[in-house]
Order: sequence, then C-alpha cells, then structure tokens
Amino acid sequence: MSEKKTINADAENANANANENNEMKVPFGIVTQYVKDQSFENPNPVEAFLDTHETQPSISIDISANAKKVRDGLFEVSLDLTAKGFIDDKKPLFIAELTYGAIVAVDEAQVPAESMAPLLMVHFPTLLFPFARAIIADMTRNGGFPALMLNPIDFGAMYQAQQQNQTAAA
Repeated sequence: MSEKKTINADAENANANANENNEMKVPFGIVTQYVKDQSFENPNPVEAFLDTHETQPSISIDISANAKKVRDGLFEVSLDLTAKGFIDDKKPLFIAELTYGAIVAVDEAQVPAESMAPLLMVHFPTLLFPFARAIIADMTRNGGFPALMLNPIDFGAMYQAQQQNQTAAA
C-alpha cells in the first residue's frame, strides 16, 4: 500500500511543519526571481565596430553573491555581475552590469543554523546563475557584440575562499 504525500513550497507555508494529513513541507525553495538592476554601455561604438584591431578583446568578469533576511523565513538572494570588454590599450568596448535576484523561502525550523549560510550563498546562487548568464549573453549580443557566454561558477569555492579570508582577517 502506498502512502500519499503532498509537497507544498509556497511562501505562506514555508514555515509550517508536517501536519496530521501526512503533508510534507519543503524546507526551502525559490518564491520568485527578477532582474533588480540592468545596464549596458557601449561607450565607443564607432571605434569598436569600424576600426580594425590587431588584438583580441580582453574581458573582465566580477561576480558576487549576497543574501539578506527580508523577514522570518524569507530572504533576498542576489547575484551581482559586471562584464567589461576592452581592446588594445584598455579602450572600453562595453560594460554590462546585472543584479539578478530572488526571494527564497527557508523553513528555519527545518534547516540547521550551520547550513543557512551555505544554502543562501552557494545553493541558491548556483540555481540563479544560469538565468543571469543568459541575460548577460543577451545584453552583449543586443549591444552588437558576440554573446558573452560565462563559464559556470563554483559558488562553493567562492564561499570557502570568503570564509578563509574572514578567518585570516580576524
């Protein structure tokens, strides 16, 4: 005989415990995702598209993940991405900036305190990154450049490095 379980992950029920109807509550999930801020600059389009350049462009990428508590059981997780393209002696080709965010629900009664930071700074950024990556690719393509396809990011390694830097600074 099989047992029926219902999984409920909406924001209102994120903090509820399993009830007598054998309903299982998911300990965490994404409530919604959104573009919080987006900017694309093409400072020298005439030079970028009409002049010939002897070298390939150089691209710099800066990525950071942030999380803050909105209220009990709800957090805002965001990725800040900045991609800059340069040619020759550091002449700017483009600057693409994106803050991509999500509201996430976490049942703090089910998630151990020591797991909260890795959940918010590793798990959720890993889930958000493919969406932010697609937006950056579209931004550069729409700006007249080849789509910038960012390599996957190891948010676990970023988190560990941040923890080690904080420990060393203390």
